[in-house]
Amino acid sequence: MSSSLSSAHRSHPMGYPVFSIAFTPSENKLLVGGGGGASRAGVKNAVTLLDIVTPKLDLTMVSEHLLSKEDDGCMNIAVHPREKAFIASVNSPEAIVKAGNNKNGRVFLIQKSAIRYVKAVKTLDSLDTFDHQKVARFSSDGKLLCTGSTDGKFCIWSWPTLEHAFPPQELGAEISDIHLDAAVSSIGIVTPTTLRLLDTTKAKTRWELPRQTVGTEVCDFRALRFGTKETKDVLFVVLNAKSRKGAFIQKYDLKEKKLISTTQVSPKPITAFALSTDGSLLAFGSSDLSVTVLTARSLTRVMRIADAHGFPVTSLDISHQGTFVASGSADGTCMVAEIPRPGAERPASSGWCTTIAIMIMAALFVLLTLLAMLSDDPEGHEL
Repeated sequence: MSSSLSSAHRSHPMGYPVFSIAFTPSENKLLVGGGGGASRAGVKNAVTLLDIVTPKLDLTMVSEHLLSKEDDGCMNIAVHPREKAFIASVNSPEAIVKAGNNKNGRVFLIQKSAIRYVKAVKTLDSLDTFDHQKVARFSSDGKLLCTGSTDGKFCIWSWPTLEHAFPPQELGAEISDIHLDAAVSSIGIVTPTTLRLLDTTKAKTRWELPRQTVGTEVCDFRALRFGTKETKDVLFVVLNAKSRKGAFIQKYDLKEKKLISTTQVSPKPITAFALSTDGSLLAFGSSDLSVTVLTARSLTRVMRIADAHGFPVTSLDISHQGTFVASGSADGTCMVAEIPRPGAERPASSGWCTTIAIMIMAALFVLLTLLAMLSDDPEGHEL
């Protein structure tokens, strides 16, 4: 697969800054969330359900849930893996936040042609309106929901009751990312300076990594994903150089708890990261406005879309069958691209076929030229 392989892609205006992108288990259905918050009059706050229509990658709106003008925009979305439900992080109006009643975790059901609000839960205690839930992640069996906020509060909830499965933990720094392994035995959490792996039976830390240095570059942790299926027992960790001069992906052997490799994958910081359901593909958005997809095993580039957005990517996701990658940005656009697969563009032997066809055409041209020259020589002289 060529390292410069491109893909069909389209950008679509959403009418509001986009902060969250999430595919539903249905391959062609996409949830987009965002908004201007209470401070940007005339810019809606919304969660939109869209259909991706091939082959032109059009987006057709199935339903849109408009949030209050006094609410904040939707900052992240976590889709339940087995139910037609999702939870969206939306801060309440400023006065409610400052009163300590911010029920920011809003639960919705996905119906055939509608998004239906169900209930809300409070996932952070901060009275500061700038704090918000940074990330939410369901376990693969759908029984646990983990949330992390910019003020460092980490929670594990039971689903669907949304009661605390364990007491909340204060990690003392913004939680950048959370992920659970496929066996639902480990929870990974990263703040800029620390990576923690917790067990799901007692929510106790069983492995911890301090801030990493790559060469001379001191790095922040940005994201992590547990591999699955063909990348089982591998932990993928994203590092951003504090100098903003590069981003790296580390691979760890979970059985041995040791580093396998560190690879620079971008000249600029990574702003969003995703792993495909089958563990075969990684995708990331960068502050250079690009979107890149890599193979998870070798980190070989599958595709790169330069200038995917006008502002850096805020969120991205890979569809469940690995057909599409979608990204969003504060510039108010949603970009959808088809992910090339081996043999999808053309048969593996097509390059040789093309070469042979050209050689045959060239030989025919020479033969016809010789025949024409013979026909023009009435004396039958040798050529």
